[in-house]
Amino acid sequence: MKRFIRKSSIVYGLAAAAVLAPLPALFSCGTGVGSPITYTSTSTKGDFATWTITGNNLHAVWKVTTTDGAVAKTFTVDATCGEPHATYGYKTCEIEEGSCSNGEEDCGDETPDGEFHMMDVPGVALFVHIEGDDQLHVGIVTDEDGCDANVSGNYTYIRAGAGNSDIFGMYHSDSSLNTVEHADFGFNTAAAATTPTVVATTGGGNGHDELVGSSCSNGVRTRTVNGDTLRSMMTESGLFIMDMPSGQGGIVSFKTSKAASLSDLANKEFGGITFNDDGTNKLIAASTGSSNGSRVVITAQVQDEGEQTLEFKPFSNTSSTAAAPAFPDFT
Repeated sequence: MKRFIRKSSIVYGLAAAAVLAPLPALFSCGTGVGSPITYTSTSTKGDFATWTITGNNLHAVWKVTTTDGAVAKTFTVDATCGEPHATYGYKTCEIEEGSCSNGEEDCGDETPDGEFHMMDVPGVALFVHIEGDDQLHVGIVTDEDGCDANVSGNYTYIRAGAGNSDIFGMYHSDSSLNTVEHADFGFNTAAAATTPTVVATTGGGNGHDELVGSSCSNGVRTRTVNGDTLRSMMTESGLFIMDMPSGQGGIVSFKTSKAASLSDLANKEFGGITFNDDGTNKLIAASTGSSNGSRVVITAQVQDEGEQTLEFKPFSNTSSTAAAPAFPDFT
């Protein structure tokens, strides 16, 4: 039996905590037996999964994707989760049963086994870090009625994935996610590695993509673009995740009208994780102070590194070493 899911960490991300609830309220593996909650997730590698939590029991269906987005193989996991870590809030989950189903690739002797860690914001979001694969899953509660949602509007996004040139951006979608206009941004470190500048990285024909297909099941839209399969789980509230093919990671996105203000980030407690350049990932427990109108101070306890002080500070503009994309105009 090959160990697939090794001892790892699942953590709670800052973006979700900012507008939801204090951390102590999040130390839950669900709302109780008889009240299952299902989350749909994308990962930094591009894998796609659903996670159903009922009390302390977790059932996961994990689809490993290929470089064009097809399903290479599917892992199924049933696990029991324990109590949360006193400082960082993750739970240790022991796999009771695991299996693998062939897709584009043969499973061979790969069978999920061992233990992992998890944390969820009950009924809202779930975060999973697979340490052995250096893979982070980011999920939101599944909206089974999402196929009927009008998803037109302006969105902002952050890219969940390592080694991608695009880091964040904005886009406009039509009502069915078939036509998208976008502006993408990344960091240019060539000129000054210590102070990287933000640059426009928009591709796809000056920010225009035509997505092909109309398939939607259990709230998950499936589309293709340039031969790649994309999967997107959208909610009526304007929050959604998009899963890209293997190696491209995923996207966490929400409507611009839902963006947090600085005051939303004040007086909160967080759990999180850092992905460092040297490959040493660290857990974080943090708390924020009040807002003075221009910044919010955050004090973080970083695993093996002690206490650090940072700031949330919005900027009204940024410099760029690349020409702005022709459209859309997201002034």
